[in-house]
Amino acid sequence: MPIGPSNSITVIDRLNDSYRNPVSLAIEWKKALKDGKYATQRALAQDVGVHRTSVAKTLSLLDLDKDVIRAVEFLGDPLPGPLVTVAGLHDLVNLSPNDQKRKLKEHLRGKGITILGL
Repeated sequence: MPIGPSNSITVIDRLNDSYRNPVSLAIEWKKALKDGKYATQRALAQDVGVHRTSVAKTLSLLDLDKDVIRAVEFLGDPLPGPLVTVAGLHDLVNLSPNDQKRKLKEHLRGKGITILGL
């Protein structure tokens, strides 16, 4: 499991050779935008070195069910590898809360992780 928090604002933290939790990253990016550190998603994307659509997709993870968000946050940040990805989580956004939870549980079970209470 990860040791301590990461301060990287990118998905791959090359300094610590680790993978950022996409939900934690979305929370950080939303705060950076809200606090005015970046005027637009495009400015954030330029600074981070990703396409604006990647920023939008990452931020859309905050539309997941609150229990799903908490479960993904519980995995820690940074992650030891891509246990969950922006693309994989983004596929859940338009599902019902129950389907989001079911799909996340199935995905994590396939990685040997069980989240109780989800």
